[in-house]
Amino acid sequence: ESQDSNADAKFTLANPPNSSQIVGFTSTTIQISWLTSAATTYWIDQSSVSSTSGFIHAATTTASPHTNTALTPSTTYYFRVRAINGNFIPTNYDGVITTQTYPLAPTAPAFVGAVISSSAISWSWDTQNNVTNFIVRTSTGGTLVTLLGSATSWLEINLTSATSYTRSVRAQNPSGFADSSVATRT
Repeated sequence: ESQDSNADAKFTLANPPNSSQIVGFTSTTIQISWLTSAATTYWIDQSSVSSTSGFIHAATTTASPHTNTALTPSTTYYFRVRAINGNFIPTNYDGVITTQTYPLAPTAPAFVGAVISSSAISWSWDTQNNVTNFIVRTSTGGTLVTLLGSATSWLEINLTSATSYTRSVRAQNPSGFADSSVATRT
């Protein structure tokens, strides 16, 4: 019996993946998924330039979903996926999908209180970028008010005279919360 030393495995072309979509993201990761085909491998390309240029090979995987890591916060990314058969012949790409990573979580704001009258304190904090909300809370953690990220102060009224008040403010954005900053005024 002789063996054919010139035997070569050939694979049929893979079916391209389809229905690529973004299924999750943070400030430094984006998870994408697609409907799989009979391919053995998938190539994922990414670009932060545009949907038509600047693509680089980002990952090779055998399964969906896949999480792309070490991305830059507040950056728009474009992805495209294609299947590869056993002879490394690629399919066409599925459509380009895109999303923007979240900004980094905010930092703790500088926070002070200024007595306005015997029944009012003006609480204020520094301006910050990429803040969705500021949450002013009591010393026991109860929320007094949630303000838009553009706010830099809040006037608390109807307070009891000659009483000490401790409040905290916490900045928030889609990536999370900053540490609380605490201030006390009498």
